[in-house]
Amino acid sequence: MQTTLLGRSGVDVSMYCLGAMYFGSRNDRTTSYRMLDRYVDAGGSFIDTANIYAWWVEGCRGGESETLLGEWLRERGNRDRLFIASKVGFQYDDVTRGLSAAQIEAECDKSLRRMGIDTIDLYYAHVDDRNTPMHETMEAFDRLVRAGKVRYIGASNFMAYRLERAHTLLQAERLARLRLLAAALHLSAPQARRQLRPAVEPDRRDHRLLPRQPGDDPGVLVAAQRRLHAPGSPTAGAISRPRRRCAPVCAA
Repeated sequence: MQTTLLGRSGVDVSMYCLGAMYFGSRNDRTTSYRMLDRYVDAGGSFIDTANIYAWWVEGCRGGESETLLGEWLRERGNRDRLFIASKVGFQYDDVTRGLSAAQIEAECDKSLRRMGIDTIDLYYAHVDDRNTPMHETMEAFDRLVRAGKVRYIGASNFMAYRLERAHTLLQAERLARLRLLAAALHLSAPQARRQLRPAVEPDRRDHRLLPRQPGDDPGVLVAAQRRLHAPGSPTAGAISRPRRRCAPVCAA
């Protein structure tokens, strides 16, 4: 499997990231293990999960994906060959939505325990929190990096202007910088890519958008979810064309 640089971190990750959202919930243990094993056998090394996965499935409370992933990591003994991403910010169980310092640090510790690992390779702010000062949020992520609990940080579901504010703050305070932006790109809303581009220009940032054309040289990788439904639509869909090669996409 081909690899790509995680921004300008110097770290190579798999071009295709395996999303573990339903591992341990909709996908039972046997199915989840088989998918993980096949992905690794194909040369994959980049696995994405989150603390909330998947509380909305009947009988689940959140944390199921990280728990199963941790069990698989221990049984396979392959932690050092993988790049693990997780997230914090959305509500689940008795945890409220938000990115306060206390919540970020507490949820990071929970994720580490569930997965049985010492460090999360990439830790996202899963959703923006406009009720918490951004300085508090970014300082909390920086402390996790300095403590060795997190290697790199990323952002998901941020508006472009909020991403710009985060970059300005991180640069001014010399805090750990964002290395990946996860953005939902809708076929019905192509302007989303254009709106994000100014906030991730290569001469101003450590990252830029995921390469779509030959010659692109990304700084920070942008993972994209492609959806066929309009924003806010109750329906969702997918296209399957076995003979068509897809552009590099990491589902977040």
